[in-house]
Amino acid sequence: MKGKKADISVDIIFTFIILIFSIFLLLALFSSRLSGFSKELYCKTVFYVHSSSFIPARYRQKPSFCEYTNTLKTVTIEPKENTLSSFNTSQGEYDKLTCNSSQPVFLTYSLDASHVDEFKFSVRLSELKPTNLSISFCNKTESFILREGISTISLSKKNFLDCSNNSIITFLINSDNPVQIYSPILKFEKCPTNDFIVAQLLNCWAKFNYGSYGKSQICEALALSNKCPEFESSEENITKILKKNNLCAVLPNKDYDNCGSEDKLTYNITKIRHNMNYIIKFNAKKSQLVME
Repeated sequence: MKGKKADISVDIIFTFIILIFSIFLLLALFSSRLSGFSKELYCKTVFYVHSSSFIPARYRQKPSFCEYTNTLKTVTIEPKENTLSSFNTSQGEYDKLTCNSSQPVFLTYSLDASHVDEFKFSVRLSELKPTNLSISFCNKTESFILREGISTISLSKKNFLDCSNNSIITFLINSDNPVQIYSPILKFEKCPTNDFIVAQLLNCWAKFNYGSYGKSQICEALALSNKCPEFESSEENITKILKKNNLCAVLPNKDYDNCGSEDKLTYNITKIRHNMNYIIKFNAKKSQLVME
């Protein structure tokens, strides 16, 4: 009787081993192709057995299989190249202007002169005779002698290196004979601020299915480059941009200025500073996007 019971126990154990072995064979075949939810379920349950040391090495799952594959991405807020193609005057923006000694051209651009990479424009002489043209900026003047009917005036980055840091740059263009200036190109670097942060928030919000994602998770980190100045950034700043761009229906934040009917944003920041990482994440319990 004892021998029979022992035989039954051996049979049960053997059957159990074969069953487990079969399951692991199937898992070994399909686990690498598991999709989102299935893989998450697998990683929270069977994975711990499947990756255990008592499973034969040939069929054992790699310990790294269930590591978070979307490694935290850090997005750096850094200067971006921009281009303006207009002469900005107090009367408006133009792509063509007339200039002479009695009618100089005064231009104003709201940007830091030290970030300018290039400023150039074409000049057409009204009369085919040598003409002196000057450009005054950053407390200095660059002069050019024009002898051809059409010329290109160009200032490179080195012309702006000794400009002081401020938020406005002005140009005074003058000539001793009538000329027409046209096709302006102003290339400069500008640091993104809260508009850029809003774009990153919206990208993450879309990634989390606009609040219906079932798991709390980090989207990305933001860091400010030392090439850019620190700037104020609060939940109120962010919400004003959402409202200005009619985005309150996409990412509602009713706590500020009636932006939408729900509270889907928590913004625990007042200023973006250097040497800091700011995390954008999803809180599944509250169905909120959080930046902190």
